[in-house]
Amino acid sequence: MFQYFLARRQEYARLFLDPRNAEAKEIFREEFARVLTEQTLHHPAFTAYTREEIVVLCQFFAGGLLSLITWWLKPGTQRSVEEVAEAFCNVYILHAPIPVPEASQDTPAPQT
Repeated sequence: MFQYFLARRQEYARLFLDPRNAEAKEIFREEFARVLTEQTLHHPAFTAYTREEIVVLCQFFAGGLLSLITWWLKPGTQRSVEEVAEAFCNVYILHAPIPVPEASQDTPAPQT
């Protein structure tokens, strides 16, 4: 995906950086969310999540992905496709929050 945007850097930089294109950016964000959700539902790192939690997580990361691509396409940003893709994957997959199990009645509540 990052290769695709890099190959069309000028066109997408104009599209994403122009504030008048909010509707187009929203279409991309929704498509990112759809694809992320589809992929995440079947990824072993997310088996502890409910479908609704995955949808919420993917909506969050879709906005971040659009922001990352927009930043990366700005003139003067010197990051390779590999650097940007790895950074996104590290945040999304490798550092995905693991749901904390609810405390049982036998477990004392943490002290604050």
